[in-house]
Amino acid sequence: EDISDEPVGIELRVGTSVGPARTTLCDWCRTDDGTSTARLLVARRAGPRGRAGDTVGQYVCGDLACWKRVRRPLKPHEKSVTGAPDLRVDDLRSRVLEFVERVRAA
Repeated sequence: EDISDEPVGIELRVGTSVGPARTTLCDWCRTDDGTSTARLLVARRAGPRGRAGDTVGQYVCGDLACWKRVRRPLKPHEKSVTGAPDLRVDDLRSRVLEFVERVRAA
């Protein structure tokens, strides 16, 4: 079932991490721009697995501003030399939808 056109609500919680803090790329926008640390966000799975406590987690920009980061103009060294289109917005959408599908999977 394609969920891209229907509203879906997911409660995200900041995961508990063990060990020292570390810089990591955001799993959604694939950036580390230095303004927001990627945090482990977890969501309870749907259905029986979720009721049993099973969760899905990903490292996501702590300020949830991925949408801004994928829309910022590319720097000259980031542009494709072959003229390939900038797919950052499409890629972000795909990654978020994949996360939602993982949460909804029974």
